[in-house]
Amino acid sequence: MSAGRAAHPRGVCGTCARFIADRPAIEAAIPTLAIFGSAYASVAWDDGLCGRWDAMRSPRDTCEAYCLDPIAAQGEGATPTPGAVSK
Repeated sequence: MSAGRAAHPRGVCGTCARFIADRPAIEAAIPTLAIFGSAYASVAWDDGLCGRWDAMRSPRDTCEAYCLDPIAAQGEGATPTPGAVSK
């Protein structure tokens, strides 16, 4: 995983099919998140859960496992939709 270097013109985590930006889905996937606060915290802002690496990622990060989500890639700056969580 790396930041700032996209393999695809829109190959950033925010448009990846494995990127989950839905706050309730993140809280369901990480039950202990409530101990630290919430997925709605201001520090989480637009971060999401990577279904490939099982880690919180910025939507601007990139990695070699990028898989285009056609719905999230429809518009510049579009809010990513929850992707399929597949490893």
